[in-house]
Amino acid sequence: MRFDDTLLQEIRDRNSLVQVVGDYVSLRKAGNNHVGLCPFHSERSPSFSVNEQRQFFYCFGCQTGGDVIAFVRELHGYSFIEAVRHLADRVGIAVPDAPRGAGASERPGGERAPRVDRRSKDAYFAIGRSAREYFTETLQGLRGAAAREYVRERGISADTATRFALGLAPDGWDGLSQHLASEGFDARLAESAGLVAARKDGSGFYDRFRSRLMFPIRNLAGEVVAFGGRILPGFEQIGDEKVAKYINSPETPVYTKGKALFGLYEARRALRQTGYAVVVEGNVDVLMVSQAGIEHVLAPMGTALTPEQCQLLRRFVPRVVLLYDGDNAGRAAARKGVPVALAEGLQVGVVTLPDGQDPDTFVRTQGAEALAALIERAVPGWDFLVEATIDALGVRQDRRAGAPRAVDQLAPVLDGMPDRRERLLYQRSLAGALGLSDSDLADFLRDARARQRPGAGPDPGGPEQRAARPSMAPPPWRELKLLMLLLEAAETRPVAQGRDVQRLLTHPGVREALELLWNLDDEQPGVPAAVVASSVSDGALKTQLFEALARGHEHADGRRELDELVMLLEEDQLKRERVAAARPVREASSRQDDTAATAALFAELALARQIQSRKDSKIS
Repeated sequence: MRFDDTLLQEIRDRNSLVQVVGDYVSLRKAGNNHVGLCPFHSERSPSFSVNEQRQFFYCFGCQTGGDVIAFVRELHGYSFIEAVRHLADRVGIAVPDAPRGAGASERPGGERAPRVDRRSKDAYFAIGRSAREYFTETLQGLRGAAAREYVRERGISADTATRFALGLAPDGWDGLSQHLASEGFDARLAESAGLVAARKDGSGFYDRFRSRLMFPIRNLAGEVVAFGGRILPGFEQIGDEKVAKYINSPETPVYTKGKALFGLYEARRALRQTGYAVVVEGNVDVLMVSQAGIEHVLAPMGTALTPEQCQLLRRFVPRVVLLYDGDNAGRAAARKGVPVALAEGLQVGVVTLPDGQDPDTFVRTQGAEALAALIERAVPGWDFLVEATIDALGVRQDRRAGAPRAVDQLAPVLDGMPDRRERLLYQRSLAGALGLSDSDLADFLRDARARQRPGAGPDPGGPEQRAARPSMAPPPWRELKLLMLLLEAAETRPVAQGRDVQRLLTHPGVREALELLWNLDDEQPGVPAAVVASSVSDGALKTQLFEALARGHEHADGRRELDELVMLLEEDQLKRERVAAARPVREASSRQDDTAATAALFAELALARQIQSRKDSKIS
């Protein structure tokens, strides 16, 4: 979906960057800027600067910068559309829904999930908030005494319970139902949200969660989208029937379990600061590991780690550490999770806990420092996977039979990695682990791929790159200076366009940024520099632009600066042409073609005279 540029600018204008940042960062005035501690990395001295006049931020410590939309995206891990909607909601601007078919989520099998309008989503968010308030108030009230004692016995502190908004679904049939009815919520909405269920006799509804410790699941905006409930001691059995230990909300228009991560909302800032995520299996594990000071921890919702969850994590961090239970099930979950994370371009580490331990019991018996040390020594995910495969197939006992089978199992993992360079390095390490030469392993991989795709030959190219485009080499300083001048001194833009300055640029990123500037300036004359810089795709260039904007530069005579820069860039172009012209001279001379050599030499001399003439005119 593409938003109208006028609407985007209205959203930017009405969301003061100082106020938006001030909701998360303590700022103080410093000259023309506001400064504070950066929310994207740990620091003791403020290096984070907000320019109120130009409406952009920049951190001199971690080199992160952008406009108000970029700030919200970076802080919350939002997509562009999510950030725009968040800021629009903040100031009461109506944003149109995506057209039918645009941005609709894909279901397994290729069919598209039905689109849900904003009003319907808001209804689910509202009933989720009301249910959370009911559960938390019940836990803190008279009926919550036994549940609070259970929470204390589990080692969960009051601060942790508050941070994760723990609640209690009491031992009753219609407490929540009555609460929601009193708040004016339709029972059918509550049923669709998985909070109540219809009685078989049609006489009404009853609470779906009963006698359970409740864990709200929040999206990145902090809205409650679902719940998980753990049965409390003494209620594990009704008559002869065992009660499920955990039950979770069903999927709804605002919640898909394969795309949700418990604790992500609470962990989002710590993820930015540490640069990696710790993934555990259970809700209580999340609470206890976070309480131990490792706040960048989260868990998949009742399912194995999925590609969608890994894609969500990649918005925040480049690396995950899998901290699963120290039993066969936990090790099997790690073996499944590593290939999924690698295929989504994440770096992966694996922590193997002692047999019978889980993160909860380990941190309670061994302490926070011991757990932190284990995480620090996490085994690289590929090494863990290779060793697990070698052990499972008995390769050490019978290499001739086991090695080919190990390659068969690991070939799809290699082929799923988006970075060709990583695949080559992992392939080399696999050859060493199996005792094979590089050429033998290459043969084994070709055979494995042929068996996996009957009738197809090996895939020499591997999968398409899914990772973001890497940053280019830094641009020449004169080209960067020209771009900065055009960003900061809007009055020079028409003149530069008229002089066709693009012809003088050699750096692809600068050329792309200039084309972007022309397009945005055509739609919105005088478009702010921060808006253009935030839209630049080359990460290194974007950093340079915001660093330069943050340092600030006054352009007393932008037209004269432009003239001088164009003159210097034209000289650079002549020098490049002269270097290129020297090549035909050498080639003709090596062929002993005097006629061609003479013609090429005259062309080179003509360029040399132009360069010298420019130098002489500057001296005079």
